[in-house]
Amino acid sequence: MKSTKAVEIFNSGFNCAQSVVSVFADDYGIGKDELLRLSSGLGGGMGGMQEICGAATGAYLILGLQFGYSSESENYRKAEVYDIVKEFSKKFVNKNSYLKCKDLLKCDLSTENGKDYFMQNNLKEKICSVCVKSAVELTEKFIQRK
Repeated sequence: MKSTKAVEIFNSGFNCAQSVVSVFADDYGIGKDELLRLSSGLGGGMGGMQEICGAATGAYLILGLQFGYSSESENYRKAEVYDIVKEFSKKFVNKNSYLKCKDLLKCDLSTENGKDYFMQNNLKEKICSVCVKSAVELTEKFIQRK
C-alpha cells in the first residue's frame, strides 16, 4: 500500500513532500532520486515556512504529472488541473482540518517554544504522518477516477 510506504519513508527522515511523491516514482517512470530532489524544498510547509502542507504540495506534483500539460496546444487543460488541485485541497482539509502546516501543527516551528511543543506532543506522528498518509490516499483516488 502506497500510503503505508510513504509513512515509512517519512519516518526514515525524508520530508513530507518527498515521502508522498517518491511512492509514485514507478507509476510515472521517473527515478525515485529525481522525485526526492524535486520535492526536497517543499517540506515543512514550503521550505520550513509552515505554509501549505508539504504532503499536499507533494500530491499537487503527482496530480500535475497525471492531469497536467506540457505543450502550448494542451493549454486548455490548465483550468482542469487547477480545479483538481482545488478539489484535492478541499478533501485534504475535510480529512485533516487545515491545509497550512502552521494551522495543522498549532505551533510555530521557527521558535524554540514551537519546536519544543512539536517534540513534546509527538506531532510528527500524530499530525504529519497522518497528513502524509491521507495525501497519498487522496492522490490515488484522484488518479483512479481518471
